[in-house]
Amino acid sequence: MAMTLEEIQTRIDALGARMVAKGLRSPEPEYHMRANMDGNVHISWVKTGVSNDWDRHYKIFDTLDEADAFVEEMPDRKQRETADFMAKLGDVIDLGRKIDIDVSYVNPLIETMKRLSENVITHQAAE
Repeated sequence: MAMTLEEIQTRIDALGARMVAKGLRSPEPEYHMRANMDGNVHISWVKTGVSNDWDRHYKIFDTLDEADAFVEEMPDRKQRETADFMAKLGDVIDLGRKIDIDVSYVNPLIETMKRLSENVITHQAAE
């Protein structure tokens, strides 16, 4: 069943709102139509930790339902921020080991990483 332009606009607007709720930076959902072809959905958002708005993630979907499902499955802002923090902490631990920082400084970081990892796993299991 074909959608009207108003229905498409409503769905795209809602998709953008969900992307904002997920904490994505400058989301841009778009619906593309061409002559003699089915429409498709393009979404993009600025990558984390970059200073240029043109440095973006891009995804293309055949349907609005596929785009909706993709955004729904994305981690929320808190999950993404926790994962980013853990990745940076892991990098610091690796750097400390590489440059032979005294273990009395590195070991507490390793313990913190373990506790964070266990907390994330426990939190996900409870959901």
